[in-house]
Amino acid sequence: MKKLLPHLLIVLSIVIFASCGKDNSSNDAVGVVPATPQSLTITADKTRIAADGVEQATFTVKDANNLDVTSTTSFLINGQEIQMNSFATSLPGSYQVKARNGALSSPVINIIAESGTAPIFTQKTIAEFFTGTWCGICPGTLIPLDDYIANNPSTIMIGIHGPKGSDDPFQYEYDPQLRSKFNVNGVPTVLLNRNGFWDGNTSKLDALASNKAPLGIGIATSISGSKIAVKTSIRFGSTITAPLKLVVMLVEDNVPYNQTNYGHFNLPNPIKGFIHHNILRSTATDIFGDSMPVAQQTKDNVWQKDFVIDAAGYQIARTRIVAFVLYDSAASSSRGVLNAQVVNAGQTENY
Repeated sequence: MKKLLPHLLIVLSIVIFASCGKDNSSNDAVGVVPATPQSLTITADKTRIAADGVEQATFTVKDANNLDVTSTTSFLINGQEIQMNSFATSLPGSYQVKARNGALSSPVINIIAESGTAPIFTQKTIAEFFTGTWCGICPGTLIPLDDYIANNPSTIMIGIHGPKGSDDPFQYEYDPQLRSKFNVNGVPTVLLNRNGFWDGNTSKLDALASNKAPLGIGIATSISGSKIAVKTSIRFGSTITAPLKLVVMLVEDNVPYNQTNYGHFNLPNPIKGFIHHNILRSTATDIFGDSMPVAQQTKDNVWQKDFVIDAAGYQIARTRIVAFVLYDSAASSSRGVLNAQVVNAGQTENY
């Protein structure tokens, strides 16, 4: 018995140790809190928008750890996937929105697009015509555009003359920068709303004029000597969260000067005393626009900005002010002009 006692103690110790180890393992399994399953939560900065194709609802998505994963998430609007985290529509109704990130989907939220909620503004189109008095083929585009505008003043043509260094007396200082920015490779070229080129089909101009304008532009001007005081007023029919810019131009209208012409419309070469419209002379803003305060871009709000333009050297009775609001393409995926306005210097034009 004495010889067996040490061996018995060893066996009992192994059994007790194993038993304690098993109990501890079992207790650990029961006491462990499983990791929180991954999930997505979607929120919108607004759940009701105007059905005007402009006012947007912007979405934010966070994961279970409250980390923002919006940039890596796609979105489904009524089951149709979009890649942007914002939504606008011109069709009234209720829209179901959910986020998807890999295999995960968020709960659905609803966005209501309401009709008849925005003021009605006159829609105007900006047609920037790149041309030159030396350009013999330009009358083939210029004359039909002039004829169209004579009966459709909702299209505002701006004559941008160049290139720099030519013998065109109306050449615009920043013509090269504009051509580079908008990929204008020659003349004649008509840039519509800074978002595409005109193919000569007037139905395209008609279609642009029929769009709903999300904002209106008012211009009040007064003349003192060679200076033109300009007050621009932007009234918002919808809340616009995308960054916008304002361009304010001085143009000179009804200026006679010979135009080279290579046989268009049976007119001579040159066309003596050809009337050039809205020649771009200078801008009160950057030619690509000055930034507008996004916080002011709310429905029914009016944002105003004043300028003084020096018209020295031009016949002030022929000068006009053109203003237009466009998307800041460097800060938004949206492109183009939202609305525009034109007024003779010394006069006022409402929204």
